[in-house]
Amino acid sequence: MIHEIRAVSLDGLRQRCFIAVSQDPLLLSNETLRFNLDPGISVHDNVLTTALTTAGPWSHFCDGTATHVSGATFSRFGEHPVLDRKPSLLRGLVGGAMPAVQGVCRALVKASSLPRDSGAKAVVLLDEVALSLDVAHRVRIHHIIDVEFTEKGLTVVVVAHRLVSPDPR
Repeated sequence: MIHEIRAVSLDGLRQRCFIAVSQDPLLLSNETLRFNLDPGISVHDNVLTTALTTAGPWSHFCDGTATHVSGATFSRFGEHPVLDRKPSLLRGLVGGAMPAVQGVCRALVKASSLPRDSGAKAVVLLDEVALSLDVAHRVRIHHIIDVEFTEKGLTVVVVAHRLVSPDPR
C-alpha cells in the first residue's frame, strides 16, 4: 500500500521509518534502565532483555541468562530486578562502553517494535557507534548490524570518520 508522504505527520514518519543511534547516546542516570531503553514504556520485558542479551550487557547485570537474575527477586510490586533499577546501581558494564552499547540496545528495541504489516522497512542511522569501543565490543556491534538490521532487510547508514574494522588483524 503506497501512501502520499505529505499525508503522514513528520513525527509519525520519524517514529515509523527511522532508527538513529548517535555517537553519544543520552543516558539518563536518574531514570531506570527500562526508561533509558524504551522511553515510551511500550514494549514487554522480553523485548528489553532480548536486546540486552544480544548487545551483551545482560551478562554483566546478571548470571547471563535472560530468565534469571543473580541474587535478585521480583518485588511484591512487580518491579524487575534489573530493568527497573537505575543504570548507575547495576554492577558490570559501566564507563565508556555503556552509552554506545545502550544506544544499540535502544535501536534493537525500536526495530523489534516497528509495525511489520506495512511492508516498509526502517532506515537505521548509526553515527560513530563503535568509535570508542574496544575490539570485543566493536565485533559484537558489527555482528548486530549484520544480523539484526541488514539481514532483516533494514537499510543501514553508518557514519564513520575513521574506518576501523571490527577485528584489527
